[in-house]
Amino acid sequence: MKIMIVKIPEGEAPFWVREQWLWLELPLLEIPNNPGRYFCEGVISGKNPLIRLWNQIGNFFGLGLIYDGYVVETTAAVNVLRSKSPAAAKWWIENCRLLDNQDHLIVFRREECVLVMPDFANSYDA
Repeated sequence: MKIMIVKIPEGEAPFWVREQWLWLELPLLEIPNNPGRYFCEGVISGKNPLIRLWNQIGNFFGLGLIYDGYVVETTAAVNVLRSKSPAAAKWWIENCRLLDNQDHLIVFRREECVLVMPDFANSYDA
């Protein structure tokens, strides 16, 4: 399954970077509860260890930043972004610690995307 970004995502990346996500189709991470509600951290502020600790404490008490949305794996998403805007992908690679660790994910809010259904008609071998 995939999502298509239909609204410029909110976030800490510069506007010119965030607008490059528009109309891209991204592969969903195959996990239960996708979409769902997830604790998140900022793509820039998440690099600061003190802010990360503060966010983790907030998450423990249910006070963290929660997004209701779809989860995609960061590296896969940035690879798709690179096909549209190498400059925006370069910004992610240079500015986000998320690409240092395969376990990091991006959450796109439900209102920013639509679910793309598989095209079964074209995948049927007659």
